[in-house]
Amino acid sequence: LYDKTKCSMLYVRDDAIKAAFTAMMNKLTFGYKEVLTPLLEGLDEDLNYRNTEKQSDFEKQHNAIKEREKLLREHFHKNLLSQDIFSRSMADIEQELRTLAQMREDYLHNQNRGVTYLSATRDLFAHCSKSEMKAVYDEEIFKRFVNGVIIFSRDEVGFRLNCGITLRERMVV
Repeated sequence: LYDKTKCSMLYVRDDAIKAAFTAMMNKLTFGYKEVLTPLLEGLDEDLNYRNTEKQSDFEKQHNAIKEREKLLREHFHKNLLSQDIFSRSMADIEQELRTLAQMREDYLHNQNRGVTYLSATRDLFAHCSKSEMKAVYDEEIFKRFVNGVIIFSRDEVGFRLNCGITLRERMVV
C-alpha cells in the first residue's frame, strides 16, 4: 500500500497484520519441509532444465537462420535470384534475427528473475529451518522476506514474498 488515504478498504489494524504475519511465519517454520522444499526443488529443476534446453533451442534457431542467409547469398551470387527478391528475403532474415535476439534477451531476463526467486527461496528455507516459533512480530524478518502486502478482506491478508509466492493468512479482527 503506497498511500493508505486512497485505500477504499475499511480500516484494518496494523497489529492484526503483524499478528497474521507472525502466524504465517510460524506456520512456515513448522512446515517448511512440506512447503518450501518442493518449491525450492521445483525452481531449481525448472531453472536447470530451461537453461540447457532453451540455450540449445536459441542456438539451433540462430544457426538455421544463418544457414538460410548463406544459401540465399549463394543463390544470389549465382544469379538464381533477382535483386528485389534477394533484398526482401535478406530483410526478412534480419528481422528474424532481431526477433530471436529479443526473445533471447527476454528469456535471460526471466531467467535472472528465476535465479532471484531461487535465491530468495533458499534464504527463506535457511531461516525457517533454523528458526524457532515466534510469539511477537519481528520487523527485520518482515522486511527481509516480504515484498508486499495485499488486503483481501477485513479478515484475510496476503503476504507477497520475495521468492515470488503470495501466502494468505486469516486475521483476527
